[in-house]
Amino acid sequence: MFNQQCDIDFSFTSIAITNNFVSKKLSGELHRGLHEGTEQNIPVEKIFLHDEFDQQSLENDIALMKLKQPILFDAHVSPICLPDFDFAVGTTCYVTGWGLSGPLGSTSDILQETSAPLMDHTVCKNHYTGINPVTSHMRCAGTLGQSQGTCKGDSGGPLTCERDGRWYLMGVTSWANGGCMNNGDPGVFSDTLYFRNWVEEVMRNNTRTTI
Repeated sequence: MFNQQCDIDFSFTSIAITNNFVSKKLSGELHRGLHEGTEQNIPVEKIFLHDEFDQQSLENDIALMKLKQPILFDAHVSPICLPDFDFAVGTTCYVTGWGLSGPLGSTSDILQETSAPLMDHTVCKNHYTGINPVTSHMRCAGTLGQSQGTCKGDSGGPLTCERDGRWYLMGVTSWANGGCMNNGDPGVFSDTLYFRNWVEEVMRNNTRTTI
């Protein structure tokens, strides 16, 4: 979720970036098996899919969800900023999700987090040659030879990086070799820096105007 605290001027009360198909947006969730009182279960008004999404190559693997009511930011739920700048290769960023713990693992009821350094685009592209194309719309994170990162069930989750006390959404979990960052394969994310103009255009064209 992001809002005006991130120096972006738009009129959506609350919106989320994802590549999952959902009917409700749950924020403030930590333990899926418990009701902790911090959850906000908010209906989704509309989902905006990218017109040029390719299910085979996973090009343009991104969507926006417009929520029916605002998310209330508190000690458990905070907005994240859309970037208008990039982070250097090697920057330690973070991925989160309730996905599988590994190719043969199980899902977790408690939200998991791990670090994933941003990877050079050419290195990632060369690594995946003959497997799946890594395009200019994609961003990679992870360390070659190190099995640590996203897995099946984490798709649509965030790749976040911090600067000067602010967190930025640099990517949306999309794919990896076999669905997991195992065997030292990097994770591939939809690059939100690239898609920022698309996000802002969708929001401008789908905001109610009050007189």
